[in-house]
Amino acid sequence: MAVGGLLTFAGSLVAGALAEHGTVRSLAAVAMAGFVVMIVSAFPYAKGGTARVIGASTAPEGGAVLVDNPSQAFLAELEDRS
Repeated sequence: MAVGGLLTFAGSLVAGALAEHGTVRSLAAVAMAGFVVMIVSAFPYAKGGTARVIGASTAPEGGAVLVDNPSQAFLAELEDRS
């Protein structure tokens, strides 16, 4: 959505520069819509960030990786730490 919003914003500005004076107002509305879509697209990315998708994050002290719901194959590959 960010790329689409940016392209809509930039494209409507270019089209507005090349168009007749009567269409500038409608193209400005499209430009603003593209700008709003570009800004709003950051929220879904922040909500579904990489750590949430892969199911792992760093520990608060930064010395380890915490894995949510690891698979049995993943656990079998780990070295014994006991």
